[in-house]
Amino acid sequence: MSALNGEGRTSQKMHGWLRWAGSKSRALDALRQRFESATYDLYVEPFVGAATVFLNLAAPTRAVLADTNEDLIAFFSHLKRDPEAVWRELSTFPRLVSKSYYYSARTRFNGLQPGLTRAATFFFLNRTCFNGVYRVNRRGEFNVPKGSRRIFRYPTLQELSSIGVKLQRADLICSDFQKTAALARPGVLFYLDPPYTGNAYDRYSWPPFRGRDIDRLGAFIATVRSRGASVIASYSGTQRPCFLSKEFEVKRLNVFRSISSDGSRGKKAEVCAYALNGNRVANRSGDLGDG
Repeated sequence: MSALNGEGRTSQKMHGWLRWAGSKSRALDALRQRFESATYDLYVEPFVGAATVFLNLAAPTRAVLADTNEDLIAFFSHLKRDPEAVWRELSTFPRLVSKSYYYSARTRFNGLQPGLTRAATFFFLNRTCFNGVYRVNRRGEFNVPKGSRRIFRYPTLQELSSIGVKLQRADLICSDFQKTAALARPGVLFYLDPPYTGNAYDRYSWPPFRGRDIDRLGAFIATVRSRGASVIASYSGTQRPCFLSKEFEVKRLNVFRSISSDGSRGKKAEVCAYALNGNRVANRSGDLGDG
């Protein structure tokens, strides 16, 4: 199995459409050099979020995309399976979104069973809620208020199909990040963009991602590095994140955020840290996904 390094990346930015706190849409150019210097046959993203980095920078033979957010993984799974069905379902939502319609859709969403309708409603709410925030209460119910957008815009069938094609090389799993450690070996690249702790935007699922999870993340990274995997990580702030060892090189970035860890807009400090192995690609793979 040959590694891909530069091949397979989109020449133009692929719009993933999901709005997500901490999305790397505006950091792609800064991250690109790190990805182009890595050689790997398996790409693993345990906190996939909007999948911006996977769609635009990752070029693996195979990928594993994970997140604890069941609705996020379900949406990508439907998109991978049948982009046209997703597009048809999205077309049933009104273009002009009133306050009453938004809240009725939110109530309906919290009562829907898993399936295409719930996945499409998840996307609708993401596009029309306050700043694309995903937040749930203790009962796991989505509770973000309506945002300022009055018009619901969604991708064309061609755009959805392009994303669906890229997803064909990915296994999608709803999982805690620790489960993906089983995939670590030489030739694997992990990209980590964990939720920022200590703010309202860490509640992508219940229970939230908090300080004890940062401790688990540090142990997780030590494990995958000891097994020969390469790691690229992003995090808020200007200093080396506490979960990364001194072997990681750190590059500081300034990235514009529509919504950030403190809830404000504007340019925010971030770090990109990396520990890359040599050009070692193994001819074997683990299996965590459901395809």
